Amino acid sequence: MDSYLINLIVFHLTRSSNKDVYESEDVLDIYSPQEFLLQKPEETILNEFKDKLPEMRMLDIGIGGGRTTQYFAPLAKEYFGVDYARGMVKRCQQRYRELPGKILFEVADARDLSRFEDSYFDFVLFSFNGIDYVNNSDRLAIFTEIRRITRKSGFFFFSTHNLNTAQELFSFRLSIHALTLFKETRRLILMRFFNRKMWKVLRGKPEEQKYLIFNDGVHNFGLETYYITPKKQIKQLIDLSFSNIKVFGLFDGREIQNSANLQSTKDPWLYYLCKNNKPS
Repeated sequence: MDSYLINLIVFHLTRSSNKDVYESEDVLDIYSPQEFLLQKPEETILNEFKDKLPEMRMLDIGIGGGRTTQYFAPLAKEYFGVDYARGMVKRCQQRYRELPGKILFEVADARDLSRFEDSYFDFVLFSFNGIDYVNNSDRLAIFTEIRRITRKSGFFFFSTHNLNTAQELFSFRLSIHALTLFKETRRLILMRFFNRKMWKVLRGKPEEQKYLIFNDGVHNFGLETYYITPKKQIKQLIDLSFSNIKVFGLFDGREIQNSANLQSTKDPWLYYLCKNNKPS
């Protein structure tokens, strides 16, 4: 048995939840490099909001190692960065201790943001698919909390995995290199092993489901990830009183305006910008 499989077995014997994965030292190191880059949709929104942020109270959820902090925090009127992994918050506090402005990092779970008042924030960011690592009822609770703490007509910007791409994760990628071919074969075997209870669904037409939660191999197959189609994600938002919904492609950062293009896009995840349309 190769060392990768041995480490994988040890990892799964010692973890009990997605949160345990994010608290592990290996994952903390992945999210704590010296240089961070924004994804294309984040660049788009930063450019769109850079003149508005000086008048905005901003909440950055799931900050990880602070990838988005260095771009948004210096511009915002107030900036709060939260993560449910204590190790992530500690690293942000160390990395950005000299950053000027009204900036605060705290340990907080997006499912319970009772630490914040109703209608306090003007802009909430939940990037890098952080919302995809809870079950469906908890996901709806997160949306509800964000709606509560965001002012009417305030903005919410987040990313989520695109269910239209689920089948591609089970496609074999040929290679002329023996080592790459071996790793790809091992990946597919593990994908099928960790998803054996829903293999038929994933190999069929997963996009016909409301959503799917399955193991897509991230962080040594340590996480169960939520996938949803753009159409169903938009409906989910509308049902929770969000409006003016715009969807942005991962690869080019541009808004996907055509409905047909939205339903056929194969970007692995998409970004959604919406307004809080809660009653006054």
